[in-house]
Amino acid sequence: MKRQLWGDIVLALALVALVGGGAWWARSSSPAAPNDAATNANCDLNAGACALRLPDGGTLDLSITPRPIAPLQPLELRVNVRSSNVRPLAIDFRGVDMDMGQLRVPLTPTREGDGHFAATTQLPVCSTGRMRWQAHIELEDASGAKFSTEFLFAAGNVTPAAAGSPPAPAANKEGPPAHRAEVAPTAIAPTPPPAATLARSADDFTLRSAHGPVSLHDFRGKWVLLYFGYTYCPDVCPTALGVIAQALAKLSPEERTRVQPIFISVDPARDTPERLRDYTAFFDPAMIGLTGSADDIAALARRYRIYYQAQPADANGRYSVDHSATTLLLDTAGTLQERLPHSTTANELAHALQQRLAASR
Repeated sequence: MKRQLWGDIVLALALVALVGGGAWWARSSSPAAPNDAATNANCDLNAGACALRLPDGGTLDLSITPRPIAPLQPLELRVNVRSSNVRPLAIDFRGVDMDMGQLRVPLTPTREGDGHFAATTQLPVCSTGRMRWQAHIELEDASGAKFSTEFLFAAGNVTPAAAGSPPAPAANKEGPPAHRAEVAPTAIAPTPPPAATLARSADDFTLRSAHGPVSLHDFRGKWVLLYFGYTYCPDVCPTALGVIAQALAKLSPEERTRVQPIFISVDPARDTPERLRDYTAFFDPAMIGLTGSADDIAALARRYRIYYQAQPADANGRYSVDHSATTLLLDTAGTLQERLPHSTTANELAHALQQRLAASR
């Protein structure tokens, strides 16, 4: 009996060793699962191409030209895959320092043959400063499973002589330099939350327009498009407000009466109510420009998770303001329903509005 018991114990131990050894061998000899793809977070795309080893043993490299990478300039994206069946599908750009919305850029094969993909885009940065970005590459393996990896890089803070650099913002001719330098070059809001977080608020607010105080509750029963920016913004703000104006023009007259566009300045030191009135009228006569004290604007921006930061003024007192480039869609009760990224087109915005309007009849 004892001999049989010991025999059973030895057999059990042998089976455990066999199973454990087989599992170890399988893990050591098989490629990593797609979801375990490494992150190349330490490679700066502003300095050169970045390479990554893929789960099946192949390699992928990503490059962006021209360099230094400048905002609002055409950029060429190149993705090359070697010794791998993995196929890159798209690149999602996200701001690290501020929520600029998600800019998705589909990748297409080039004439160079298998493994070569390319795309062109622009980064929506309203700044002469420097901003960090994440480039998330969506990949698909031979079985159709999708996974992703990311790279970090910085854009901006380039000299006008550098290749691809944007021109310096036009000089501000209104007000003395001392007045323009009142905005401190410090962050107004804390580090952004995860992009998936959607802040909702039905709280009211009151700011100043050229025609007197304006409150959110004045527009109960209407859908509100809310955009935070400033009138001296050289690129992103005009583009975003232009998209809003084009989208509103695509609505029927009845639909148009049920939507109110509002532009809130993150630069109260320079943007007077009168200046905002003239600025918004250029895009749409119904658009309302609002301002308030620096504290009021900061508190409202925090509520809606809008992030902005004034850059240091130059010798002439000129400065820019980094800010989130998302358009907020509020429902008829003043509750935030959607954050639309800067990449949203006029057709997409008009379609989103028409769907909301039809559902809320």
